[in-house]
Amino acid sequence: ENNLTPTLMPQNIEALSGSCVNIPCSFTLGSGYESFLTASCKGIWRKGWTGVQVFDSSLTGTGLNTIQGNLTGNMQQKECTTILNDLTSYLNDYFSFRIECRVSLEYASFLLFFTPSENPSKPTLSPATVNVMEGTSVSLICSAAAPCPSLPPTLTWTPTLSDSVEDLQVTPNRVITSILNFTASHVHHGEKISCTALYKRQAGKSDKSSKTDLTVAVLCKLIHPCPSGSVVGAAL
Repeated sequence: ENNLTPTLMPQNIEALSGSCVNIPCSFTLGSGYESFLTASCKGIWRKGWTGVQVFDSSLTGTGLNTIQGNLTGNMQQKECTTILNDLTSYLNDYFSFRIECRVSLEYASFLLFFTPSENPSKPTLSPATVNVMEGTSVSLICSAAAPCPSLPPTLTWTPTLSDSVEDLQVTPNRVITSILNFTASHVHHGEKISCTALYKRQAGKSDKSSKTDLTVAVLCKLIHPCPSGSVVGAAL
């Protein structure tokens, strides 16, 4: 019988091999089990349909866990958020969570599917296309996944087109954002703008990067010569 029910648990977790991942987790307990939830309780993560134990929060720092990590949540407050380190493709599987106290408080169903990848996902650009009249103020937003709290990616624009770049903090849903602001000019027409996300990894592993780009289209006014290939718009 299940007496531990997750209230915050993503169905899928994507992460970068060789880095860490933050798994948000909280739960509720069945009636009559609150008294068992003490400071002595430990969190257990199990892998696969057979339920092989890979992480025990009471063994943190001992090197005895299959996956090294840290349960950062306060389980007495029904929080089980966990950080797992130095991920490998071995972890590409289903995972379940269990609490052990004076009696076992267990949610037996599989909670999430875990997918460590050898390469990071590409950042997203918003808007996905830029087709504007020259003189228009443009804000390009680049967003990239930041699954590892201690090693968020660094976002870089090429070319910057201006000195106005805003780097924002990692959001609760583990996304980091950078905003490039510039005023569209006829000289920008046909320019390819790239946003690169650089990920550092753990245990001395080499960095990984991913890139997304778009080509700017600027509608040229009739008040000066337009570069070859520009689209001529109405004079203002």
